[in-house]
Amino acid sequence: MIHGFKFAFKMIKKRPLRMSLTLLQVAAGVASIIIVLSLVFAIIGDKTEESPKLTIEAGVDVVKDNYVYMTRTNIFTDELVSIFQNEVSYLEYLTVYDSRHKGMIEYDNLAYLYQRLLGVSPIYREMIDLEMIEGDFFTQADIDGQNKVLVISQEANKQLFGSESGIGRTIRHSLRAHKSEGIEEWKIIGIYSRKNQPSDSRGFPHFIVPYSQLRGGPYQALMVTIKPGKLAEAKRELEMIFKHQFLEQIRDKLNDLPEMPGLLFSEAGIANPAETRKTIGKSYGFLFGAFALVAVVVSSIGILSMMLVSIAERTREVGLRRSLGASRLQILGQLLAESVMLTFFGGVLGIGLSFILVKPITNDFISNNSLIRNLGIEAQISFYPILISLGSMILIGLLAGLYPGFQAAQILPVEAIREN
Repeated sequence: MIHGFKFAFKMIKKRPLRMSLTLLQVAAGVASIIIVLSLVFAIIGDKTEESPKLTIEAGVDVVKDNYVYMTRTNIFTDELVSIFQNEVSYLEYLTVYDSRHKGMIEYDNLAYLYQRLLGVSPIYREMIDLEMIEGDFFTQADIDGQNKVLVISQEANKQLFGSESGIGRTIRHSLRAHKSEGIEEWKIIGIYSRKNQPSDSRGFPHFIVPYSQLRGGPYQALMVTIKPGKLAEAKRELEMIFKHQFLEQIRDKLNDLPEMPGLLFSEAGIANPAETRKTIGKSYGFLFGAFALVAVVVSSIGILSMMLVSIAERTREVGLRRSLGASRLQILGQLLAESVMLTFFGGVLGIGLSFILVKPITNDFISNNSLIRNLGIEAQISFYPILISLGSMILIGLLAGLYPGFQAAQILPVEAIREN
């Protein structure tokens, strides 16, 4: 081991450019592995069991012209919300999850046409771990006081106010796009990040308000957080309560529907978050893993060529050691130790590079990729990518040192001395 250190420093001093390039090749391979693994681990997520989040709507399937249409019905009343909260054993949180579509926000002479305005209760922030960049979320006092307040996304704030903050400003809101009808004034109290914010086919909500300001009920949808491992049980309870304790009470009001509505479940705006993350993680893992593999192969070739040149330059030294009694196994072990030491130094350099590059590279990729942007992930370097990458490079160092080591071990003392 000590001899390996001495050799590495000796080679750096003797051949600084060649050694620097070889170490950079190894560092590039290690950094590539760490960055790819950090991205894949961030997409897949940890293995700890989380509380599933369900969005719940009510509707019926209508068959028309040989097509099946899903007709959604707004029938979630305050009474049903209270029943769900009190009688479903496996719920952690529940909020109304109502929305308006295609309205207009005005400030000074600027009009912002939005696709979706979301109405929720204050617990929504805790349910999805909404990241507030500035200001704060609305409270139950805002619900009770019918306060016209809202929080806006970082993107909407930039569109409306540029580099300035919209906190405390009053905007005008119209429920009709392109028309100044039903205008109301709303006060901005917070700015939030896109991170963790669910999105669905109706778009990402850039404006969130107290649900009581959208309509007095019935509501369009609910969002609930289920206790870990109790997803199936919670769905059964919700369906049972909905069918037996609620629909029977309002049967007369639903005569215009072809049949009684049922509950429609989706998980956090994605059909199956866990499976989706796993599939996406595998896809990008294979894609970017191929590039990382190229970097690793180039690194191994660099180590191999470096060791072969080293053997050619040290033929006399190896022959002298053999004449002094060093065995072939000792010569092989020395060369393997030197090769491993080179990859170790390069690996340490690569780990340092990855700490600098992983966030700007992966987070820029995530923010510009619509497929994974809404998963609310952020790549972080953890112990396992470092361990896997460094272990891989050390193994490559062993393999790259085998052939030069065997070649050196075959050198005969007489021939080595005569050659030099």
